[in-house]
Amino acid sequence: MTSPADLLRIAMLCDPGTQRASLAPLRDLARLSERLASELDGQAGMQPLRLDLLHDARFGEAPLSESRPIAFRPGGERYDLVYVAAGEDPATGDDWGDARLSEWLRWHHDRGAWVVGLGSGVLALAAAGLLDGGPASIPPRHARLARQRHPDIRLAHVGAIAEHGRVLTAAEPASVFALVVAMTRRFHSHGLAERYRRACGLPETAVPDNALLPMRSNQDLLIAEARAWIIAHMHDDIGTNAVAAQFHVSARTLARRFERSMGISPARYLREARLDAARSMLHRTRFSIEQIAHLVGYRDVGFFRDLFRKSSGCSPRAYRMAAQAGTTSPTS
Repeated sequence: MTSPADLLRIAMLCDPGTQRASLAPLRDLARLSERLASELDGQAGMQPLRLDLLHDARFGEAPLSESRPIAFRPGGERYDLVYVAAGEDPATGDDWGDARLSEWLRWHHDRGAWVVGLGSGVLALAAAGLLDGGPASIPPRHARLARQRHPDIRLAHVGAIAEHGRVLTAAEPASVFALVVAMTRRFHSHGLAERYRRACGLPETAVPDNALLPMRSNQDLLIAEARAWIIAHMHDDIGTNAVAAQFHVSARTLARRFERSMGISPARYLREARLDAARSMLHRTRFSIEQIAHLVGYRDVGFFRDLFRKSSGCSPRAYRMAAQAGTTSPTS
């Protein structure tokens, strides 16, 4: 399905809690598609992408300055792909979706659009009934409630990208780049997906052709949920005690089970997750080093620079220059 002017149209849905880092990779993909379309002079399968950042008109004020309001009613503008970005988790007991949004998502899906959810955005797809009967990558902290509310959903392994009937889901926001590659292969072309994968530095094994990944087995669900919560809240001022309190266990119990399951402490997992996210943003975004430090949870930028240098062997600036130039061994 193509739209006028040979554009493939993507709707990116946002709300006041949307994580900007979950939107940036799609913008990078759109720029890459425009460049490739120009280089290949409109060859089949290389249509440029048009991104529309949309928010519910009932918000009144735009949650992001560049978003525009939309009334979620069937009919009107049609999109080739709808992307529900990661944002804030709903409070315990809250509904996962809105009736109007659910109907609008189903309307698009019924007319051939792909629907993609990341992190908490997956919950809106569940509420719309788009995940029933198939596998889905649900944020682990919501797994128990998902089983109660939507017993027909088969839960995919933590960290998986799951596919079911033109619906793609990824539970962890850190999977956003692999998710973008997987969705591009399906709704656009392998050529664009491969160029994007290489630009992101993702290994081929990171995004299998068959996105459906294993069902959950006998893992420690507490640690799976704790890992996902850490990823979702790494921008906050959190530590082992905060994580333990979130899951109603002692810090000692959390540390012991983390060591047994992961081989590292919760504090080290948080630090490495933050630094991995920082490296990804240095490579793939135009955010300043100060912005990146804050986005991954470090308010003291000097401390972030020192920690990054100890971990990566170079300064954040040197890492960015080397990564964007394709150099494998940056120097400070």
